[in-house]
Amino acid sequence: RLYFNNAGILFFAREPQRFIRWSVFTVALFKDNAGVDIIDRKEIEGSLFEIVEEVMKFVRLYSKVAYRFTSSPRRENVYE
Repeated sequence: RLYFNNAGILFFAREPQRFIRWSVFTVALFKDNAGVDIIDRKEIEGSLFEIVEEVMKFVRLYSKVAYRFTSSPRRENVYE
């Protein structure tokens, strides 16, 4: 007989929200520090690996980035 724990479900299940309904991650972009006006909001579902990947995509999408060119052939990303 097999028993599943929450960590196993979150990491390896195809649809973990079917078993653990509260395992949804919500990310939001606010207009200012007051947190009153929301510019974008997204609820992310899936396995823990998928959730982390989608959160990182959301953060990269709205992060302001500048480039610093140094003596090396690669540029350096400077995030806000």
